[in-house]
Amino acid sequence: MKKLLPLVLLFIVKGLLSQNGFTTYSATIPTGGINPGGENALLIDNAGNKWIGYSNGTASSAAILAYYNNLSAVWTFYNKTNTPALPNGSVKVFCTDNANNIWIGTTGGLVKFDGTSFTLYTTTNGLPTNIINSLESINNMLYIGTPLGLSRYDGTTFTNYNPGNTLFPFNNISAIKIENANTIWAGSANNLVKFYINSTFTSTSYTTSTMTSTASTIGSIYIDGLGNKWLGTAVAPVKFDNTNFNYFTSMYPNFTGINSFNPSDICKGPNNGVLYVASYSGPSFTYPGCLVELMPGGVSNLYYPPSSMAIGKYIENDGTGKIFISTNGNATVGTSSPKMYSFNKNLYNPFGQGPGGGVNSNNYKYLDINRVTAGIMNRGDMWWDIGGNGGPSYEVPNGNPPGYGVHSGFAAALWIGGLDASGNLHTSAQTYRQTGSDFWPGPLDTISGTTDTAHVIQYDKIWKVSYLDINTFITQFNLGNVPTSYTPTPDILNW
Repeated sequence: MKKLLPLVLLFIVKGLLSQNGFTTYSATIPTGGINPGGENALLIDNAGNKWIGYSNGTASSAAILAYYNNLSAVWTFYNKTNTPALPNGSVKVFCTDNANNIWIGTTGGLVKFDGTSFTLYTTTNGLPTNIINSLESINNMLYIGTPLGLSRYDGTTFTNYNPGNTLFPFNNISAIKIENANTIWAGSANNLVKFYINSTFTSTSYTTSTMTSTASTIGSIYIDGLGNKWLGTAVAPVKFDNTNFNYFTSMYPNFTGINSFNPSDICKGPNNGVLYVASYSGPSFTYPGCLVELMPGGVSNLYYPPSSMAIGKYIENDGTGKIFISTNGNATVGTSSPKMYSFNKNLYNPFGQGPGGGVNSNNYKYLDINRVTAGIMNRGDMWWDIGGNGGPSYEVPNGNPPGYGVHSGFAAALWIGGLDASGNLHTSAQTYRQTGSDFWPGPLDTISGTTDTAHVIQYDKIWKVSYLDINTFITQFNLGNVPTSYTPTPDILNW
């Protein structure tokens, strides 16, 4: 069976390495006052150029920016040495307006770059604090989320909204997102606020009584094409449909393939879904991060980079479907190292990628009926949670919640052997995937008994339906409601 195979321009040499749809953009940070730090913000500006902000370890360290020119593929680095307007502190967030200004939020103030020069704004100019958590722009208005409320800058004056002047319900804003010129969504610890910029400054607060502590601090907000608000929290994604909060475990039950989401950033995915960064660590393998695209109907796509790529937690869609991603780790002065990654789904082969040889929510399902919960895979093995914590996943009787019942077995697998015409023994015996898999999803060539990646990808899924799903479909079909008023389950549609 076949195995599947600035003001001052600093000279930087571009380095590109492409692997399975992921591309590495490397650069050498020059010496001369550039302090190493972790990447803390990412922006694609109106011209497609990339901006990276660095987070330094101490407040006395100067803010640092990296600029990647999309046409020349040249990196430029700015810091206080060559750009005195930059304050001390860390870069936390970027924003671009329709006049092509780049706005930079730091822990030392707000910085504007107009393409030629940098200008620093602080509390002396009217900001409520010099710590900037989030930025959004619309119609030449800049909105600023801070630990002391919301601020709006019209190019001349900062107008502040906070509990002190009764114009905003809380102070500490961790994320903001503009829905339209008059409506802003703001997040904090267990709080989501819909705020109207109008004569009365009306706001509607959704607090812990609605969200519950499951949500934790909101690190990012994304609004999809249907107007749903997706929240990045320290626990897991939350969708607010403008009436109710929908939690990840209910929207994507039995999800596997990762162990935690990063709440720092969300963007539109390559299939127009909702894209997050997630991390994974499990039995005998560790991945610094992967991309998770959440689709309607409980469907998810996982994109694993090569294990050598430590992707970060900030992501941007460039408008063509290509995703740009920050790196995970500190910048290094004087040596070439990754500064950014990109991902092109059209060049990605998902089969076999990621922990456990590509175990994910599409090819790992639970047989859950009659007080049995059994994990089923499509590589010839079953029952153990290779895509999660590596423990057993066959419970009889099952617990409530799942995972707390009695495990009658740890793992099982198919072992098949036979003799050929010459008396030679051939076996396919799946163990714990230490050396790969002997079984593959999908059909084999009837002559050679082999398969290839292109065919396997089409079948790398388990289609799960219930008695109720089938009978409901039959009833609705006979009533003439398919596909007009009744939508079958995704597994019926995609079979």
